[in-house]
Amino acid sequence: MRLKETLAGADYRAVRGPTSEIRKSVFEEQRRARGHKLCQQVQERLNAGETEGLGSLHQQLVDIGYEAVSLALQAQQAARERNIIAELRARHSLAEILPPNQPNATTSLLRHAKSLEAVWLLHEALAVLGKVKAAGDDAAPSEWLEMTAQAMTGEGWVVDPDLPVPDLIEAATVVGKPLSGRWVLSRFEPIPFPERRLAATELVKKYEQVRQEDGRAGLPLARLQDTPWLSRSIPVTVETVLLAGSPNEMTEGAELAIQVLHDGLQTILAPCLLLAASAKKASGSPSEHNQWVAGTLDRIIQGDSIGPWLDAVRRTLTYAIRRLRTETMGRRPSA
Repeated sequence: MRLKETLAGADYRAVRGPTSEIRKSVFEEQRRARGHKLCQQVQERLNAGETEGLGSLHQQLVDIGYEAVSLALQAQQAARERNIIAELRARHSLAEILPPNQPNATTSLLRHAKSLEAVWLLHEALAVLGKVKAAGDDAAPSEWLEMTAQAMTGEGWVVDPDLPVPDLIEAATVVGKPLSGRWVLSRFEPIPFPERRLAATELVKKYEQVRQEDGRAGLPLARLQDTPWLSRSIPVTVETVLLAGSPNEMTEGAELAIQVLHDGLQTILAPCLLLAASAKKASGSPSEHNQWVAGTLDRIIQGDSIGPWLDAVRRTLTYAIRRLRTETMGRRPSA
């Protein structure tokens, strides 16, 4: 540097600006005020039932570093609208970025666990509760959650869901998990067998006998399994006859299940149609597997390929039950 000019006089004052710490403090105060105002605007629109412009407000929250607050508000909005997938998406994203020592972190994680439980992602719900417990907070799972999650450890379980199956497929995709297990799509009229207590093995044997007759060998083999049936009640294990669609064909992923229920000296056969999400082993990404499950569900619902197959299987099953009933009546001593 070179001296360019010397000012006359000797009475000078030095003016110094705010320190970096002060500037940071002022900026943080402005940021908090802006965040508070944006939160108020979002809440006012939600309370008034207005959704127009909410996206812009949420983006502004993200831009000033309030992403966690934005996600919490989105989860609150989705819960109010009973949009369980939107709530799960927001709470899952929030759980990934929220530091464990953040105020209200425990409350947020507990709500996330509830949203996972609601969409039957029970092992994931238990994992979240484990994080809460590890942080020193109370997060004891319910007896139902523990027992049902334990039943879902294997592959033989069936869920009678309280949500549409497409929502469950989407929920699994949101958290990056492949959907597994079997899911009830519809139930058919129960078939009473009042003549006597019918063993499940008898039904399997007679179905197989009928299947081999009259050109029905192309229908699925009957498989007997002690199956955990899961709902929002405590799990129960029921002898179940399973008739599965053929692998690598249009019927893959569809199954007819018959619960063999005993009531005193009589038997009730309860058939239902299942989506077997594990019929094809998960390969590639969870999203790709879930796309296959969604496509399989669409085929089952449309019924173009599943309908004729299902009708043929049910007719064979009905004929087998009729034969068993006739044989039972024939063995009864005459009066």
